Amino acid sequence: MNDRTKKTFVLKCDDEVLGVIIIEIPTEKEYAQFGLFAMDQKYSGKKLGRLLIDHVENYAFERGKKIMKIHVFAFATQLADYYKQLGYSFTGNTTNFFHGNCIKPEFENSQKLYLNEMIKIIG
Repeated sequence: MNDRTKKTFVLKCDDEVLGVIIIEIPTEKEYAQFGLFAMDQKYSGKKLGRLLIDHVENYAFERGKKIMKIHVFAFATQLADYYKQLGYSFTGNTTNFFHGNCIKPEFENSQKLYLNEMIKIIG
């Protein structure tokens, strides 16, 4: 049984991909989250990324979700600042990017590999 729905949204102009975002919606949770968000660098600053994020926030809200989550690498302070401008805030929860045996022991506690959780009340 699938307890999550994943959907990919692609922002295109003609045949050119401008950006992509993947949203995950757990069925029994009050939140949705996007785990991948990427924009073509040449469209930076044109507010197209915000358009894509707004779209998935609305998509999640229409499906009964009240919270949107995102995980941001601890070293990605400019990205975290971007999400703050969109209304996201840190929860204080962190997780390691790698799981189980995927990480070498010498990097196990590296802060660079930590993801900080951010949330936004949507709707």
